[in-house]
Amino acid sequence: MRAVLAALVYVRRRSILCPKQTMKSPIFKFVKGTTNLMKNDGKIFERLCSELITIMSSSEKYTSVEGPRVLLSGHDGEREFDIVLRSKVSSINLLTVIECRDHQSKLDVTHIDGFHSKMQDVGANKGIIISPIGFTSTAVSKAKRLGVTLLTCLHGERFSDSVVDMGLDVPFIVTELVLNAALSGGTIEFKKETIVSDEQWGYLNGKPLYQYALEALSDISDTDIEVNQEIVIQLRGSLSKDWILDDSNNRIPIADPDIIFEVSKIQYYFGYLSGIEDVKIMSDIISGERTLFLNPLEFFSGTYQSKFTKYNILSEIPEVNAARARIYKPGGFDFPDFIHKIKNGEGSL
Repeated sequence: MRAVLAALVYVRRRSILCPKQTMKSPIFKFVKGTTNLMKNDGKIFERLCSELITIMSSSEKYTSVEGPRVLLSGHDGEREFDIVLRSKVSSINLLTVIECRDHQSKLDVTHIDGFHSKMQDVGANKGIIISPIGFTSTAVSKAKRLGVTLLTCLHGERFSDSVVDMGLDVPFIVTELVLNAALSGGTIEFKKETIVSDEQWGYLNGKPLYQYALEALSDISDTDIEVNQEIVIQLRGSLSKDWILDDSNNRIPIADPDIIFEVSKIQYYFGYLSGIEDVKIMSDIISGERTLFLNPLEFFSGTYQSKFTKYNILSEIPEVNAARARIYKPGGFDFPDFIHKIKNGEGSL
């Protein structure tokens, strides 16, 4: 398994959200921002589930997520659901209704019966019930027969207490890369009165130079990256017009620029999923499929470092099938050699 901050890994066999539709979903997903779960409040659980369902549906072009709290018209009047998914397959519109029930014990068969009745009333194609605790065996059997999907959503202490028992305390490797960058090659023209601040030399086309390296490195494995390794990105012949900004926010064209990157530092951290805070997991009780959600802010803040073991050499890490995250940290950037020529009207990188 591999999870990279720049790209998510999709390996789901079938969709747990939308009926009669192939939908990829990852083992690991990164979720920006987290819902405050300090107090036990049903509405907070609804917002959390809505956030995670939205992320799980984000790769589906024709799926929209509504909620929490949506009113749908039924034969017996309006019925309320916590989350509603609307999807389209070919010319067929599909409706999935979801309820999040934050009870302190397992949900029994009466919850399945009542929910299925509401599904039929609004003509839903699929129904999902989410619980933080789980479901009784009778409820699971009834849900299988009626085609209702049952999910559990674990977070906080509930996840920490269950991660080992569920067999989810997988090995995890975090690779930290520090990148230096500089513009090189190409031609740029200045007017005599043009002023470019030091900061602007770290950007091209409004994007930080190190972000170009992030894109270039996303398909390269950790074993192929070395300290002091240089990477050259050639933008020559590009159909787009490259530029930097002067201090007046005017665009200054650059013809055929190159960007040179140097990997100035590599640090590895090895540990287990239980050592990462703010992990959430959505499990399908019937199919056994699971989706884990990691907060990227924890990786950028480095809170995992106190629970992981630090390594300077990748080969020293135990040989295990580990999930991975890669953190890119901007180092410095070098000024182009031609910077002293800008008063002369033209400079060649």
